[in-house]
Amino acid sequence: MTDNTGKITVSDDNLYFTFEQEAGGYYIKDGKGRYFYQDGMYSNFNVVKSKDKATVWTIIPNANGTFLIKSPDGHVVQYSKKYKSYGAYKTANANDVYPMLYMEDPTLGIMTIETVADDSGAVYNLQGVRMPGGVKLQPGIYVRSGKKFFVR
Repeated sequence: MTDNTGKITVSDDNLYFTFEQEAGGYYIKDGKGRYFYQDGMYSNFNVVKSKDKATVWTIIPNANGTFLIKSPDGHVVQYSKKYKSYGAYKTANANDVYPMLYMEDPTLGIMTIETVADDSGAVYNLQGVRMPGGVKLQPGIYVRSGKKFFVR
């Protein structure tokens, strides 16, 4: 999985999860289309092919950019440093890590680019400083109307 300028690219379909909104929370679905459910007696996840037995999870953002993902019976999804894996633990551990989530939201992107034409003929140096009008320019490279020119 790589992050290319904010766009997550997945090379292996086992490495990502999608969240499907449902009344009261979200279903968690893996890259193979299976839904997660949590038994309540154990700290692991199980998968099913349909939503019938899948768990509806609540998701709450934490202040540090991570998320609290919780089952209806109170199990919390965390990465256990001790077991080196994610689990759904009955009691949250302050030393363990909450997951981070990435959301693709096309409404947050730039939809159109507006340009403003500047016909004033203003001249700028390469540092972007506007040069005074009507003054003889020193030798160097300058920009006018978006094009570079050279003064000898």
